[in-house]
Amino acid sequence: MLLPELYALQDRYGWLPEAELRRLAERLSIPLRRVFEIVGSYPLFRIDKPPPRVLVRVCHDPVCQLHGSVELRESLKQIAVELGEQQVEVETTGCLGQCDRAPAVSINHHTLRGLDPTELRRLVRSVAAGERLSPQRADNSPLDWQIDPYRGQPGYEALRRFLQAPDPVSVLRELELANLCGSGGLGSLIAVKWQAVRDAAGTEKVVIANAHGGEPGSVKDRELLRRAPHVVLEGLLLAGLVTGATRGILFVRHDYLDELESLHAALEWAERSGLCGETASVLGRPFPVELFISPGHFVSGEQTALLELLEGRRGEPRVTPPDPTTHGLHGQPTLIQNVETLAWVP
Repeated sequence: MLLPELYALQDRYGWLPEAELRRLAERLSIPLRRVFEIVGSYPLFRIDKPPPRVLVRVCHDPVCQLHGSVELRESLKQIAVELGEQQVEVETTGCLGQCDRAPAVSINHHTLRGLDPTELRRLVRSVAAGERLSPQRADNSPLDWQIDPYRGQPGYEALRRFLQAPDPVSVLRELELANLCGSGGLGSLIAVKWQAVRDAAGTEKVVIANAHGGEPGSVKDRELLRRAPHVVLEGLLLAGLVTGATRGILFVRHDYLDELESLHAALEWAERSGLCGETASVLGRPFPVELFISPGHFVSGEQTALLELLEGRRGEPRVTPPDPTTHGLHGQPTLIQNVETLAWVP
């Protein structure tokens, strides 16, 4: 796939030299314009020149602006002028998903949140001087509200109960009686959507958890990924079993570093426990789950734009019909659900 190759190149060089992109296009047997179509669409990729010692990106979306991001950016630019553009570069970026602790700033792709301007200026100077930046950890202290029904101990009780007496029809009936609707914006009835994928012709079907969460001001999906990843994964697995899907994908934005770490750990545990993966002994059949990292852009969270990105093209919405439930990823029947929706299912 194109995007993982681009990530690997940027990790190796710090940017994407044109000569390497030409070699990549030749090796993958795709037109060079396809490669530049992707790298030119996302601020995560750097194609004009090697990065400076310190690359600072300041969120310029509404919540951060209300918390002084414009003034913060100007003050950080003064450091760039003082030290030179080869040392420090300051630019704006879209929502970093930290609206509850604005303003958010990315330093060398490490997202920082809720820091005062004085501390941020100190960090920029210290990294420019060669000091290593320690990633800021999310607040994992106990909360007054509880969103993880398993209290940090992955039980997958709903999935195990289903496996004892597999009956997809009864699950669909329960979802219909619960009147469970999608939490990603469309608000469609889940039972109807799952039934459509289940009834669709095709031996290969896919279920996708849309964890892009690009709406400024909303961090509900981020909290579920961070604090209750097993519940999200359990909902994904149940959706796969009920609809007859053969694999799953967790589609997550690249700047959710803590959440990606949490999901990685949950996936590794589930694979070791036989709940997913190429063997998935508990399920009795293979059900690999892939963690796909989105390079960003708000519109990439739209369900058909998401499919375009997964297929190696620029993430722009498709013309519909056909609907993804019958003609989704690579033309296969595809169920796409928001993270919160899947978390409600167990």
